[in-house]
Amino acid sequence: MKFLIMALIIMLGYSSASADNLFVEAGPGILKSKDSLVLLLRYQKETSELFGHSSFYEAFGAHWTDGSRATAYGLARGIVWNRKDRPAFFSTSFGLAGVSRTTSHMGTRFQFYFRFAYDWRLGSVPVSLGYIHFSNGKLVFGWDGPNSGENFLTFSAALF
Repeated sequence: MKFLIMALIIMLGYSSASADNLFVEAGPGILKSKDSLVLLLRYQKETSELFGHSSFYEAFGAHWTDGSRATAYGLARGIVWNRKDRPAFFSTSFGLAGVSRTTSHMGTRFQFYFRFAYDWRLGSVPVSLGYIHFSNGKLVFGWDGPNSGENFLTFSAALF
């Protein structure tokens, strides 16, 4: 239900004249998340350049299943690397997420979000293969509790 509400809000604010996109993304967990499956809804809005590269803001909702199931919502800032009118390119995004509950892999409800992807187009549809990592930064901040994080390999496609 929360995904439906989020999708409706995003679609109502969508301007078809822009290059912004709504993506659906899914994939299996890897490493300690290997028994998980993730489903994300991501909205990317292009913005001004960052460090001389095209960039975007990203709002997302994610849910993964298994014994460590959880839901996360967050915001991120991304950079598009080496696009320069090429048909394929790399992108990265980094942001913050709130998670519905702690899990055996995450000791806090506050998480950092990292996504690295290889992007291209299938016809006119933007698609990507990505790696997503949720982590609380325990090594940097010294948080208590578990922090192997959640890790996923994903495929995404733009809905519009």
